[in-house]
This record gives sequence, structure tokens and C-alpha cells, in this order.
Amino acid sequence: MGNGLKIRVFGALLTIFGLFAVYSTSIRKSFDQGITTIIVKNLDTVKAFNTFLDETIIKTTSEVIQKENQISLSELHLTTGDETKTTNESGAALLTEATPQAQLPQLSTLDTDQFTETQLVGNGKQTVKIRDNYYYFSKQVRGLIASIIIAIILYFIPISWLKHKKIIWTMLIGVTLFQLLVFVPGVAGKYNTARGRVNLPGLPNMQPSEFFKIGYIFFMAYWISKKKAIIDTQKFLVQFASINAIVFLVLLCIPDFGTIFILALSATIMARYDGFSLKKIGILAGAALGILLVGSAIISLVRTKYSYALTRLTTFMTTDEETKKSQERGVGWQITQGLIAVGGGGLWGQGYGKGLQKMGYLPESHSDMIFDAFSEEIGFVGNLVLLSLYLGLFYNVLKGLSNVKDPYLQLVGVGLISLLTIQVFVHIGVNLQILPNTGLTLPFVSHGGTALMINFIELMLMYKIIQNR
Repeated sequence: MGNGLKIRVFGALLTIFGLFAVYSTSIRKSFDQGITTIIVKNLDTVKAFNTFLDETIIKTTSEVIQKENQISLSELHLTTGDETKTTNESGAALLTEATPQAQLPQLSTLDTDQFTETQLVGNGKQTVKIRDNYYYFSKQVRGLIASIIIAIILYFIPISWLKHKKIIWTMLIGVTLFQLLVFVPGVAGKYNTARGRVNLPGLPNMQPSEFFKIGYIFFMAYWISKKKAIIDTQKFLVQFASINAIVFLVLLCIPDFGTIFILALSATIMARYDGFSLKKIGILAGAALGILLVGSAIISLVRTKYSYALTRLTTFMTTDEETKKSQERGVGWQITQGLIAVGGGGLWGQGYGKGLQKMGYLPESHSDMIFDAFSEEIGFVGNLVLLSLYLGLFYNVLKGLSNVKDPYLQLVGVGLISLLTIQVFVHIGVNLQILPNTGLTLPFVSHGGTALMINFIELMLMYKIIQNR
């Protein structure tokens, strides 16, 4: 079996693994327990809080969803931190376009035995939403179908086309303009506090940064291959740093710290692969550290826009136990619940679909924290299987690239496999609290149509480069 075929096999196995993971972690119910779960999310302050609803209300909610009647909440106790509020005789029709009858605070999400997710909101502007509990899995399947179609189309495009200067520049300009759409009112979308998404009419929600990564790799491979003669000089160092500073400044305005980290490290690996000395890499790393320290000071001054990133970093760096406990009840909740999930998995795991942390305790259990959430079900042994699939993919790609004769295409392949490798280990590092939270997904496994599509494109490009097709 050649390296090209092995790459496709490992990619297919990782994708199948991901489908099972998304299916299990996005269903807010343990498969072996007939219990109803209360999931809490405060949409205004993005802080976790507890809400207590008695069994009668839950049962009524379940029946109303079936009959499309109204639900009346006689007394609802809402707890946020140390403050408790009570609302009386509030109700809302459980229809997609319904408007609450009375002013309700931003409330919670209920998962019923019918696997229907109902979000109760009542600020006079938003309406009650009903979402099928298979929403994320069905989206992932649609994304997979689109990814396969695009990969098949890419298979028939000669790799020699991607060596032309005009195509490289066209690609770079295209992905850059697409990335800049995150600043355009009307099409720019937000996720939590970052402008990282684009909502174009007739198209699904997309993340331009995923496309930008590929365009960036092609451009840097082209530029580095042209600078082979001066790659270990001061001139190259200055030019390399200047180009990346401009790129990262744009990403900083989004802000997208995870993408900045991945691209910076991938570009450095590509330069090192082509002869960039470790000494100059050390100089570059020192300069980056200095910029990070200065940037942290600036961020503290413009705290409103970048507060979530600064909070993530300070939570990770905190060593004082009392402060740590305080943070774990707030911004550190996600990481803490993730570690509980990993610990709960043990050696063999709780069993497929039997995890409990995904049931409202662990935010983003199907995407940013999927390694933790699924670890509870598959355990240490299951994670070894997952890591062996990644290592098999990485090894066969690198082995195949060693036989590629074209320096430019070889650098492209090195850049693409660097993107995947770094993202895998950063995601796992974040989930195990080894690294600060970056919001990066796990390639081929996490929920996300755009990310999965890019993973397939990267896989097909590496296959074509190795096969010289």
C-alpha cells in the first residue's frame, strides 16, 4: 500500500471517528439513562448559572412541545452568582415565531425525552426557539457531503496549476478579501466575542480564517522557495518578520489568536525546513515574546474588546489556589469540567454515549472541547486509538513528502501537514489544561462544516503533491 493510499485511509478513519464523536457529544442525553437534563446558559453575560425547575414544569414543557400549546411558568427561580430572582406567571408559546407574553430574563435550555432542545428567552426582542437535538450531527453530515464533493473536484485539477504565479497571487488575494469580510457590516458574524464568521446570503455560516490558512501556506511556500539563496541572512529574517507582522495584525483585529499561533509556527517550520537557522528562529521567538508582553499590556488597557482572551490567559497562568477556585466557578468553568470528563473516562471509558459532562456541564462539548467530552466515553485506550490515527497520517505524509522533487510543492506539503499537526496538539493541550484556551477545533473530529471542508482540501492537496498528480 503506497503512502498516497495510506493517507486517504487514515483521513477516512479519522472522519468516521469524528462522526461518532459529534453524534455522541452533541446529543444532550446519556444513552443509558431515562432522565431529563437542564442545560443553563446566560446569553447576556456568558456566565454559567444554575436554574431549578420542578418535575411538573419539565413534564409540562415536554407535553407542550408535542401539542404546540402554551407553557406557563408559575414560579421560576433564577440564580446568577449570589443573586436570586423570581418571576411569576410568565409564559411563552413554544412556536418558532412566538413572542413571549411577559418579560422573562434570558433563561435556559431544556432537553426533553423527545430529544428536542427548547431555548426560553423573553427580553421582548428574541423569540422562543426550538431546535432538534440532532441539529449539530445533521449539519456535520451535510458538511461531510459537501467536503467529499469538493475533494472529488480537486482530485481532477492538475497539481501543476497551483505552481503558477498568477494562480498563487489570485488565491492569496481571494482568501484575503474573504477574510476582510469579517469587518463588513451586514455579512460579518460573531461567535461569543470574536468576529470570526461570515454570513453570506444563500450560503451557510463560514469561517474565512480556515480558507485564509491555505492561501497563506501557498504564498509562504512560494515566497520562501524564491528566497532560498538568502534564507539564512538578516535580510530574510527582516522580510519574513515584516510579512507575518502585517498578516497577524489583521488577524489580531478580529481577534483570532489561535490562527495567529498556528500560522506563525507553521511558517517558521517551513522556513526551518528550507534552511532557516535555529539561531534566527530564537531571535524571532524572542521578538515574538516581547511583542506578546507589550500586547498584553495594551490589551489590559482596551479590556472591553479583548477581555475574553486576556481572561483565558490569566486563568491559565494563575497559581494561587483561592484565585484559581474563584476562576473555576467563572471563566475557568469550561476547562474544569473538561478535566472532570477526562478523569471520569479512566482507562476504558464510561461507554459510547454514556458521558455525563456533555449534558450541559461542559460548554462546546461537540467542538472546542470534544477531546475532553469524548474522552469520558472512550477513555485512555480510545484516545490512544485516536492519536495513533493522527500519527499514522502525519508519518505517511512526511514520508511521502521526502520523495517530492519540486521544492515549492514540498514546502506546501510541509506547511499543510504542519497546520494539521499543530492544531491537533494545541487542541489536546488546551483540553488537558497544558495550554491556554485558543478555541481551536480538533481536525476531522470536531463539529464544523467549514473546518471539515478545509481538512478534506488539505488532505487531497497533500495526496496530490505526494502522487505528483
